[in-house]
Amino acid sequence: MRGGPVPGRAVRAPPLQRPASGLPGQLPAEIEGKLLCEIPELSDITPLPQLETETPVVKILHSDSFDDALSYFRAIVQSGEVSMRALLITSYAAIVCPSHYSVWQYRRKLLAQLKVDPHREIEFVQAILLDNWKNYQLWYHRQQLVASIGGRSDERDITDSCFEHDAKNYHAWSHRQWFLRTYPPPSWLVEERAYCDRLLSEDVRNNSAWNQRMFVLLHTPRDHPEEFGQILTAELNYTLEKLNAAPSNESGWNYLRGLYTKFPGPWDAGFFATISASCDALLLRESQSPHLNAFMFHFYRDWAARQGDVSIMAPSVTIAKLLRDEIDTIRAKYWDMMHERVVAALAAAATTA
Repeated sequence: MRGGPVPGRAVRAPPLQRPASGLPGQLPAEIEGKLLCEIPELSDITPLPQLETETPVVKILHSDSFDDALSYFRAIVQSGEVSMRALLITSYAAIVCPSHYSVWQYRRKLLAQLKVDPHREIEFVQAILLDNWKNYQLWYHRQQLVASIGGRSDERDITDSCFEHDAKNYHAWSHRQWFLRTYPPPSWLVEERAYCDRLLSEDVRNNSAWNQRMFVLLHTPRDHPEEFGQILTAELNYTLEKLNAAPSNESGWNYLRGLYTKFPGPWDAGFFATISASCDALLLRESQSPHLNAFMFHFYRDWAARQGDVSIMAPSVTIAKLLRDEIDTIRAKYWDMMHERVVAALAAAATTA
């Protein structure tokens, strides 16, 4: 795990070690490196090659091992064979083409009918994951296996290891959230918030860690409004501290806006003053930051809507013009549209006053 153990979370052995040979469906040592057509036990299977026209416009070049494994895989799918050797063929196919969805789907059918221990299959998947972190099919296959054993596998371990290589791996974060929603470990909210804090300490622009922090907050119980309000206040201070270190970090500004738009909390006049003062101070350092200015534009509009006082959004007129003409010109048409909306809202309010 990154940077030492999470406070309150048990330290477990590093999860990613290549499993020993002998797993159901794994390649036995005596045939490893061979093509399926070289294995005598498969001689009665007639492989089905990929259908190609006689003169393809663009012929896709495949390795011999790819053509061999997929040809045998097509043959067992066509015949509907359910056997350990069929499982072996899917092992070959999964190794040469780990993103082949049909291979994993057929493999799950074999695992169920052959009653293979899911724990052993998890080890097999783990070995392939080592070199295929961004493979959705592998993560989905693993999810199905973990579900089949009732979540008796702390999937935070495997994702921790993945994040050592790629801290923003979408599939790993999705898998982690699925596990935490479906099989929440004790004290996971505290542990996960500490984990996100560690990742953000290493890279404050890690948008995945910010997203996970919001995921934790959205799953935090709100049975005691006063206690939850204290959590929101702590999150506000934490976010402002991180933004002070990196004022041009879009993830932090999105998180801050999420705090006051998604949750009822201690958002009073003091909150408005705190945010306004913090933004004004940061503008002295980062006046050309598109993310800071965009946040201020939306903040004044959000606060005007919350208070029922359109006049509060008046500063958004100047900010929108600045973003349109100088700071965020690549989105000039968007900011021009937003400028017109604010001007129209202010004019309508003035007419009805």
